[in-house]
Amino acid sequence: MAPDLRDAGVKVACLFAANDKGPALKHGGYPVLACIKIVSLKDRVTKAHDAELLIDAGAWNDLRYGQRVATLDHELSHIRLKNFWRRPVLDRDNQPTGQTEVGWESDDLGRPALKSVPGDWSAGDGFAAVVARHGRDAIEFRNLATCTREAEAALAAGQAALLERATRPGGSL
Repeated sequence: MAPDLRDAGVKVACLFAANDKGPALKHGGYPVLACIKIVSLKDRVTKAHDAELLIDAGAWNDLRYGQRVATLDHELSHIRLKNFWRRPVLDRDNQPTGQTEVGWESDDLGRPALKSVPGDWSAGDGFAAVVARHGRDAIEFRNLATCTREAEAALAAGQAALLERATRPGGSL
């Protein structure tokens, strides 16, 4: 398992955008609730953060607390430490102590080096006119069905893990 971004001291700036005439944010030409980007090395010199999380303020205000937390988790899942390692801690006699040291690659400023991570699946784009002409034969339906299957499998796996933890002696949710 990768070290937590927090463990590496990654700093993320949250910026809220607003637009009275439409969506405040777009990605690939489509409206999005939020998006995250890694700050360039040049900009890290003048800014006090490693990544920027942009959030559509209007859409954000319409979300419940759980949806907000899930949105932040989703966006933060798009960045990871570029390279990290674990190695045993050795004592003075070069013998393992049973503890593990965790480290990660740094950039030229000594900040954690980050990489972008794509999502596990994507529904892709879609055209209402294609669906109108081809119905359920349209690729849009197949893409959505695949995404739904993947999301349902992830949900079932998460629920199974919660149940397993809860039924373990001394376990709880």
